[in-house]
Amino acid sequence: MTFSLDSALVTEHEIICDFLIDGFPGKVCKLIYEPKDEECINCYLSPDTGVSTSIYKSGGPIPFTNYTMCPYCGGRGRLQTEETENIRLRVYFNQKQFIQTAQTQNIVISGDIIQVIGYMVDLPKVQRAKAMMVDTQVEGYKEYTFQPLSTPIPWGFRHAKYFTQLWKRNS
Repeated sequence: MTFSLDSALVTEHEIICDFLIDGFPGKVCKLIYEPKDEECINCYLSPDTGVSTSIYKSGGPIPFTNYTMCPYCGGRGRLQTEETENIRLRVYFNQKQFIQTAQTQNIVISGDIIQVIGYMVDLPKVQRAKAMMVDTQVEGYKEYTFQPLSTPIPWGFRHAKYFTQLWKRNS
C-alpha cells in the first residue's frame, strides 16, 4: 500500500513551521560550544613548562612589568575562550505541547525538559554545542542552560528540512 501526501499540504505545513521558527513564536537561543584553548596574546609561553614566561609581549592588551604575573592570563600562558552562536528555534516548554515522536513516548518528562524544533541546516551547529541558553532576548530573568538529552531526529513530512531534539535544564 502506497501513501502519498498532496504537495500543497506539505507546502502549507512548511510555511507554518517556518513561521513557528522564524516568526514571533520562535526563540533566539545561544549555543555554547566547548571552550577553545589558546595561547595568551599578552605574554610569551614557555615551550619547556607550557606556562607564561612572565615576559610582556609587545602590543599585548595589558602591559605589565616583566617577571611579574601576567594580568591577562593569570600566569597560565593560555586562555580558554568560550565560543557562542545565536540561532532561532521553536521551543516547547510544556510536555502537553511536545510534538510526539518515539523519543517523547519513551521518556518520563519532567518540568526541566524542553523540546526544540529547528532547521536541518542548523543541525551541525546544534550537535556541536555542549549547552544552550533559551530565549536570550528576554532580560532581567534567570537564564537557564540546557544540555542535550536525546539525539536529534529528522522531523516533518519530508524529513529533510527540520529536526527535533529534547534538552534537559542543568541550572
